[in-house]
Amino acid sequence: MIRFLSSILNLYFRYAFVRQILWSVFVLAVFSVVAAMVFQNTRAVTNPVGWERSFQVSSFNVVAKGLNAASCGDVIVVAYEGRGGGKQGVFASISFDGGLTFLPTVRVADAASNIPLSPHAAVSPSGLITVAWQAYVESESTNRVYCSVSKDYGASWSAPSQISLKNEMEMLPRAYYDDRNVLHLFYHGSDGENINLFHAVSEDGAVFKTTGSLLRLTGSMRGAFFPSIVVSGKHFFMVWQGKEEDFSDELFFMKSSNYGSGWSMKKRITSSPGNNIAPAIAIHDNTLYVVYQNNDDKNWAIKMIRGADRGWSWEDKPVTVSSTEANCYSPSVGSAGGDVMVLWYDTRIGGSRIYGRKFSPRDKAFQAESEISEARYGSRNPDVVSIGRRCIVFWEERNVIMAKQTDVYAEAPAVFSETNPEGKWSRLPFVVMRWRPPPDESGIVGYASLVNDIPDFNPTIVNMKQNATEERLAENLSDGISYYHIRAVDGAQNFSRTIHYKLQLALNPLPGPVVVSPTHPQGKPVGSGAPAFSWNIDEGERVKGFMYALSADAIKMPDTFTTDLGVVFNGLEPGNYFFSVAAVDKTNQLSRVTTYDFIIGSPDLLVDPDYYRRLAELEKQFQKKNPVKRYVEADTRPPAVVIRFPFNPRAVFEKQSFKALIETVNIAPGSIVGYSVYIDDERREVPGRVNHTGATLEVNGLGDGDYHIGVKCKYAVVVNGVTRYYWTRPFESKIMVRLPAERSPVVYYARTIMEKFPRRFGLITITFVGLGLVITTMGFGSKISFYLQLLLFRLRIMVRLSKKKGE
Repeated sequence: MIRFLSSILNLYFRYAFVRQILWSVFVLAVFSVVAAMVFQNTRAVTNPVGWERSFQVSSFNVVAKGLNAASCGDVIVVAYEGRGGGKQGVFASISFDGGLTFLPTVRVADAASNIPLSPHAAVSPSGLITVAWQAYVESESTNRVYCSVSKDYGASWSAPSQISLKNEMEMLPRAYYDDRNVLHLFYHGSDGENINLFHAVSEDGAVFKTTGSLLRLTGSMRGAFFPSIVVSGKHFFMVWQGKEEDFSDELFFMKSSNYGSGWSMKKRITSSPGNNIAPAIAIHDNTLYVVYQNNDDKNWAIKMIRGADRGWSWEDKPVTVSSTEANCYSPSVGSAGGDVMVLWYDTRIGGSRIYGRKFSPRDKAFQAESEISEARYGSRNPDVVSIGRRCIVFWEERNVIMAKQTDVYAEAPAVFSETNPEGKWSRLPFVVMRWRPPPDESGIVGYASLVNDIPDFNPTIVNMKQNATEERLAENLSDGISYYHIRAVDGAQNFSRTIHYKLQLALNPLPGPVVVSPTHPQGKPVGSGAPAFSWNIDEGERVKGFMYALSADAIKMPDTFTTDLGVVFNGLEPGNYFFSVAAVDKTNQLSRVTTYDFIIGSPDLLVDPDYYRRLAELEKQFQKKNPVKRYVEADTRPPAVVIRFPFNPRAVFEKQSFKALIETVNIAPGSIVGYSVYIDDERREVPGRVNHTGATLEVNGLGDGDYHIGVKCKYAVVVNGVTRYYWTRPFESKIMVRLPAERSPVVYYARTIMEKFPRRFGLITITFVGLGLVITTMGFGSKISFYLQLLLFRLRIMVRLSKKKGE
């Protein structure tokens, strides 16, 4: 074994190329691991896409397929081909509340054809509904376009009529209304031996005026198919699939700025080795989003390309939407609030399923894919409409039309308080708020709450977990009226409406009323025996009434209740008098007593200094005998620890370091053993060992991101002469750090990487040790080989000499 190892080492140090190969493999392996672990993103990314429960749109007695959905305002019309009552025809399901409910299926028209009817619906701003479809006419041996119109929101429909378009063949109609209630019909028609796109206009839905073919087919284009149109005011945007001379398919774009009267030149927006087919278009913030099928990699994938400035310039390279290797079909696209939603169906799990992916224009990135249909049966051919901030997707599923809408709403929790019932004042120095979690399809993930004196404030920072049902408030409470604001947050990151719970707190007694007398000023004798008094106080809503009393020669506690702000006495004899008044709040708590002294007697009577000294003494004795009582709760809270941040932890922090104070509750300072503290970008358990002493927590080196901070205190308690050690419950908080943007991207990137090095100290050490070995062995391999051989030779001589001495 020794000889074998010696041979390997000799080979290693003798030949430089052997060292280069081995160390190259070593360096590649080490740096691959280091790069993967150092440069990986360890922050968990949540998927904020949420969907409500799916529901059936078509009636059970209709076998439905081939759907198309259209909307205008809160009116949604879903048209589809179906069979019901033994007859084939065109059917529709209509919603008037933005897709929350759909009326039972209505029959638009009876239509029998040996080709798919492919119905297409349109809704006008005035409420007209038009459905157009195709049918094969046996007598003409060709396809024709038909339509039916409802002027009463789908209650009745006109008889189906063939639209006279004067082509050899018309098929696959697309119907749209503009903002003038004018109906536009786009359709395929024969243009010699090729298929072209045509446009017709109708103001009454009955008579159509055709504008002829939309484009001139040249020798390099054999046909135009499957247009997707989006209408925005007087602007029309259209993308279609063009058949090239080599029979490949590419996508083309053109637009109109005058209600379709004139169109721009066609512009090719895709170019790839494979085919690009089945386009769908949507507009969001003046950017056009086109999704389509592409088979550059043999399988059909969904891709997206964007046109800025309403299609003025298009991206050079499309973005791949789905990451699956399964075939994807029938893309659809719509706007969901501030994002764009892309839908399709694929066969990644055997049967077909509807999938969706949300694209954020702000972040210019897709979020994770999510399965939309979640059905036992095959689901295909999705279509999507946008209603306000929501998207509603429809699809075919085993002879019925199904739908599901994006989750953009969360119910508010039901809030109550036993310590502070609504409409009642409380003298407790704490508030306990409770609530019942609301039901939600995406699940409640937390709550945002805050107390202040703003009646309609909306908190935006989530500060409680999903299992929280109670919050105790004992700090920063003040007398008077304040509001407890709370709202729920669901799994789709939707905030519910805010519950503004009114708190009426009487923690401290009211101040004493201000008393005046227009008839008897203080310190001046007045001959009249009918004094009049009035008083006032600023705490109007908290005041229940007043107690007052009139006494001679000594101050008396108020004993007469009134809701008035004044009183008059009559028939008083000459002498020294005291008028006492105190406010009573709605918890029957008495305020400080205000005493007003006055004299009835001859106006010539002189008041000496002894009179004022006697008044002061009487006032002092009265206040000592009748102190203002304050409600104080016995502190029965368990030992606890909190962190006092020098900033609001619910707000964004914009610095790299801070110093915070660790405070304890109901723990004697001499009993504190130490603290266990952690700060990390992920929440974890607070360690069960003391790793911090002192009440000051200093944090440095913060970068952009969210940080979780936890602390618990270890303290000692002497019980029957025996010292026992305990830990408080952990105190945890989350802070958001957003540093000002770095001007230099190179400095920013380098700083981000260097911030990760301390957390990968072991890997960095291995890396640099390995680099040192590489440099040493590759640069000084010959010398190392010589001295190693010399060392081995001397060791062999020593072994032989020791053997001879032993003999």
